[in-house]
Amino acid sequence: MIFAIFPFMVMFFSKLALKSEIIDRNKFIGVISGFIGIYLIFSDDLSFDFSNYLWGMLAVLGSATLQAFSAVAIKKYGKHLNPISMNFLPVTIGGILLLASGVLFEDLSKIKIDGKAVASILYLALFGTLITFTIYYWLLKKINIVILSLSSFITPIIAVFLGWLLLNESLQKNDIYGSL
Repeated sequence: MIFAIFPFMVMFFSKLALKSEIIDRNKFIGVISGFIGIYLIFSDDLSFDFSNYLWGMLAVLGSATLQAFSAVAIKKYGKHLNPISMNFLPVTIGGILLLASGVLFEDLSKIKIDGKAVASILYLALFGTLITFTIYYWLLKKINIVILSLSSFITPIIAVFLGWLLLNESLQKNDIYGSL
């Protein structure tokens, strides 16, 4: 839910840095509508327990803010960059850091590597990262950044639908209303 502020942050930074990006009433209504939809999807599970989750919440807030800032910076200064090249360095560094963190902080005896685990990792690497972010960076050059930022509202909707379809999770009324 916290990451749903991303489109708001994109509007804020693009208003400051991108004179060609017009933020009209329709875009603002689109961001508000999408945020309300995400709120509806997660409303039953929301908790404001800052005592246990403050650092995690601040990390997600920082992540959304930094991603918005970098998207606007790429929109402004990165028109010459190749979308595939823009993926390589962050994915490589992120992968190395996550691997190192896992080795340092996780119980390696609990790791179970089977076909399902390998297929999941390959699926996430290819479709969840490489293809998705290449398309995202390509679109960043082609369409309005606020419109593109609305794509962040799609991920929770897909997750809820896939949970229902593949994992037999229940679909609540708020999930349906929020998805509309």
